[in-house]
Amino acid sequence: MKAYDALTTLVELGTEQDGLVTTARAREFGVTPVDLKRLTDTGHVTRLRRGVYALPSAPPGPLQELRAAWLEASGRDRSGAEPPDTVVSHVSAAAMHSLGDLIPQKHEFTSPRRRQTIHPDVTFHRSGLSPAECTMVNGLPVTTVARTLEDLAATTTDFDHFSAMVKDAFSAPGVSFGALLRTLDRCAPHFGLEDHSELMTEAFERAGTPPELEALEKVVRQAVQPIARRAAEHLAPLTAALKNSALTAQRWDRALAPTLVGLNSSLADERLQRSLQKLAADITAAEATAALDDQASEKETPR
Repeated sequence: MKAYDALTTLVELGTEQDGLVTTARAREFGVTPVDLKRLTDTGHVTRLRRGVYALPSAPPGPLQELRAAWLEASGRDRSGAEPPDTVVSHVSAAAMHSLGDLIPQKHEFTSPRRRQTIHPDVTFHRSGLSPAECTMVNGLPVTTVARTLEDLAATTTDFDHFSAMVKDAFSAPGVSFGALLRTLDRCAPHFGLEDHSELMTEAFERAGTPPELEALEKVVRQAVQPIARRAAEHLAPLTAALKNSALTAQRWDRALAPTLVGLNSSLADERLQRSLQKLAADITAAEATAALDDQASEKETPR
């Protein structure tokens, strides 16, 4: 094939993987290894790894290196063609999801079968992954945020780094709070903690509270503070009465009655009711969204 025709074909194929193309994929469209060698010698393409080439349009950087390693490991150019058996995972997945600040030292992948490699910059983990535990990020199959946290909790990840990942997980797009809390329940024992509540308390003390949770806390506080303030106002007379141990039962009733009436009227306040109703609606909507996410995950996850 003429060099111009070969390069034109490669440019079209390169759109499938951000400017990268494999020898196998090129051969399907008539571009031979000899053609690739000639284009490499003339500087029109760059050989990144065995059987993986980059076009001039391919953006350099860590993502390109990871993509090239995945293409070589999976032997595929089209990540969505069928369920992948090689998925970006662990620290590499955390970087793809922007969780924490760990810098991948190797390209990490998970596969259901035993995999070995001669490349010092690639590590394979053996584990079965359900479709619900995989997602697509920048055209690559990657373990979900939840599965990534579980994988890293089960390794030697120190808690300071894990805390930063937990904080960022609450800001990750498409993550259900309910599903994330259940994930943290499973992660907690790896750090000697009881459940997600203990883990979040420890993690947020080290890494700070996620903005999303701070916003939710503010909404709850705004709804609850009027109740607490009015309750304190109406309980003040009762508190004073409690200090008088000489009160008879009848006088106790007289002291308690106004307090109960005041509390009841406070709770009936229209503004307070609207505030509480809005809070309940927000919480119900969040729970409904989480429930739908969980149902979808259960349908996709084989029993």
